[in-house]
Amino acid sequence: MHRDITKAKAMQPDVIIACMHWGDEYHLKQNREQEALADWLIAEGVTHVIGSHPHVVQPIEVRPSRYYADSHVVAYSLGNFISGMKKRTTRGGLMVKMTLKKHFTYTRLDTCSYSLVYVSHPNAKRKNYVLLPVRTAIHHLAPLEAKRLILFKKGISSVFREESLQ
Repeated sequence: MHRDITKAKAMQPDVIIACMHWGDEYHLKQNREQEALADWLIAEGVTHVIGSHPHVVQPIEVRPSRYYADSHVVAYSLGNFISGMKKRTTRGGLMVKMTLKKHFTYTRLDTCSYSLVYVSHPNAKRKNYVLLPVRTAIHHLAPLEAKRLILFKKGISSVFREESLQ
């Protein structure tokens, strides 16, 4: 990874985003190894870190930079985007939105937000999945799917403040 980061920095990109396949499956919190590796990646010159693998959402951190008037986004796990998994915490994921602003030769994080998504499986006899925003999905679901959405939200409530799950 050090060699890859060095090569990336040599190309003088505006930002370097590392996409990591890490973490413990089905754990709603990151582990110490993820935190240590995120620390190392940022110290090596990675600007932002986006993680996957646990099949559930994990916290997002916006860390202030030690050296610049900037911040680094670390999204430990985006969860599932499209999946047929049935555990209540695996029925969705999140999308991270970062707005970056370039000031002459330096690019910095301006804003960071996220949107939770729910994977609906409206017809059990077919392999069709529909990705819906959690904020409005309840209005588009049959009663059984609405119940699953509510269970998904309850299952991941320890990761995000409840008001952000609306």
